[in-house]
Amino acid sequence: MRYSWMVFSLLALAGCTTVSVTKPVEVMPEPQPTDLQITIPEVLSDPDKGKMILPGPHTSPAVVSLLEQARTATQQGDVQRAEVLLERTVRIDPKNAILWNYLAKIRLQQGRFNEAAGLAQKSNVLAKGDKKLQIDNWRIIAHARHRNGDLAGSREAQIKIDALQE
Repeated sequence: MRYSWMVFSLLALAGCTTVSVTKPVEVMPEPQPTDLQITIPEVLSDPDKGKMILPGPHTSPAVVSLLEQARTATQQGDVQRAEVLLERTVRIDPKNAILWNYLAKIRLQQGRFNEAAGLAQKSNVLAKGDKKLQIDNWRIIAHARHRNGDLAGSREAQIKIDALQE
């Protein structure tokens, strides 16, 4: 009995003398992408119109029509309908990097960050030589990783953005 009392006392004292060391949390500001809200622009004949990334001139009329419908749906706040329409566009034209980019933005807006990053990566694979589109995709990836708490991954994506902007 005496020993159990001593053991209990030692454990109690040991609990009082433990030192807790916490690592300082590195705070990284959230990436500031220029256009992360889904914006499906009108398909215009003027390629210099604004900073929007527009589908290429060889985009099929069916895809153009679906994009216009998706744009209208997003303007009306119907993100789910826009999602369905954009999924149809990538089924029709799966090699069109811009369509994957639009779909990635929808996923980002829906809070489906892993899917958004994956779709942006898919767009980057298809966006050979299109720095503007690649930068936009890396912004999506940076934002998605940051929202998932992957600060190192977000920083890595930002480094890719900086390299492409040089």
